[in-house]
Amino acid sequence: MKNKICLILIITLYLTSCSIQLDKPSNIISIMSWNVDNLMDDQLDGTEYIEYTPSKGWDSVAYHRRLKNAAAVIKKDKADIVFLQEIENSNVLKDLLSSYLKREGYKYYGSIKNKDSAIAIGFISKIKPKDIFVHSVVDNRSVLEVDFDIKGNELTIFAVHAKSKYGGEASSEKDRINLSKVLKSEMEKKDDHLVIMCGDFNEDPTQNNNEMNSLILESDKNYRVYSKKGSLGISTNKDCIFKSMMYSPSFDDSVKKSTKGSYFYNGTWSNIDLILGSYHLFDGVGLEYHSFDIDNNKFLLSSSGIPNKWEVKGLCGISDHLPVVMKLMILEP
Repeated sequence: MKNKICLILIITLYLTSCSIQLDKPSNIISIMSWNVDNLMDDQLDGTEYIEYTPSKGWDSVAYHRRLKNAAAVIKKDKADIVFLQEIENSNVLKDLLSSYLKREGYKYYGSIKNKDSAIAIGFISKIKPKDIFVHSVVDNRSVLEVDFDIKGNELTIFAVHAKSKYGGEASSEKDRINLSKVLKSEMEKKDDHLVIMCGDFNEDPTQNNNEMNSLILESDKNYRVYSKKGSLGISTNKDCIFKSMMYSPSFDDSVKKSTKGSYFYNGTWSNIDLILGSYHLFDGVGLEYHSFDIDNNKFLLSSSGIPNKWEVKGLCGISDHLPVVMKLMILEP
């Protein structure tokens, strides 16, 4: 279901008053996606996780420390469009921009949040969105769609935060597959221009167990069967992308990355934070693929070289996920 206004979701779009010249070539557009690990505001709304309440020591000091840390990462990457998972609401984006990113050129922001959920999906952008939609997903967080017109080139970005595997992979897999079905359906409607999907998919298709999963590599022996049943096909080859699949530089061995993955759990790196692109990334027209990387600057890492997870008790760290960044180039007609 596609809604501009949905009773069970909250979506907001604001315009801020400041802007600056972009410190990069004008033909490069940068998109960043980052799970910021439960970035709650300092207001008690009743839906917060218990560790982010005044009784547990969560207050304005802690909140602004987290905002400052997040802003430092965003400033370094200088992305034009930033999608964030696990923010509490649009107040977080508003405070982030007004207090710590005021002179960075971000003029637009918005978020969606399912009813009674503790966390939301949000974005900030230096580029004015052309349109915004919300797509409902059965037993899952909804999908945020933000459309842009960039020098006459249409760009659709779907931002997601899939159900995690916490509590059992098998029991939650159907929910992630439901998400993939929605993404595939919406992608087909946008076949005439570039589609980007980004966010925390909570799935690494290189680590599956031969069962049907929400994401499947084109090299998997079960690709045809599972993709027909709803799995989202993932190509790892720039020269082999079809209309029904998305390209992932995270799993393309020809793309050099700064680190092995975006998420480290139980001693293993995985790539669950993804930016995917449709076949229009390489069609030689309009917006084209330029580069991709996983941000692993020292500020994001602990002394052991893994993501420096935020610790409520010590008021230190930043997130258990690393940001991913894809750059697009605008081809002149």
